[in-house]
Amino acid sequence: MSLQVSPIELADVESFRHCLDSLARGRRFLALTEAPPLDQVRAFVAGTIASAVPQVVAREGGRLVGWCDMLPGRHQAARHCGSLGMGLLLRAL
Repeated sequence: MSLQVSPIELADVESFRHCLDSLARGRRFLALTEAPPLDQVRAFVAGTIASAVPQVVAREGGRLVGWCDMLPGRHQAARHCGSLGMGLLLRAL
């Protein structure tokens, strides 16, 4: 199967949180050790959508298996810089 990449939508919040949580609990590569609560993830995604922050999700067979986002710097002087966040669930071979 191939991956389909599309902008994140509010309907993706639960799947995105599940993917993030699965990767975070692996305790490799991410600063988190578990995903934030669902309401915080929903607010984060709503904020990225409202601010037109680049955030895409990857699906395989309709299942969300990854994401990539570029969050702008928090301070006005660093708004032209960003932090890259991404994750991809690997399937067992």
